[in-house]
Amino acid sequence: MLLIVFLYLILLLLFIIAALFIVYHIAKYSSDSNIKQVMLLIFIIGALILFVLNIICFFTTDWGAILSKLKI
Repeated sequence: MLLIVFLYLILLLLFIIAALFIVYHIAKYSSDSNIKQVMLLIFIIGALILFVLNIICFFTTDWGAILSKLKI
């Protein structure tokens, strides 16, 4: 179980790095300032919603039951 949580934390870290990469490129290379603000707002809100829902789904999953059914 601890291994799954550790791997999930690595996955969350990669998600955050990818989101920061996207935010940087939207902010740096957007041609219109008004559109840039709207795009950043939409992306950040969408990413935060997906991030929170992903965490909720991960911690409500019964990993013990799933792992006990695996035949390793």
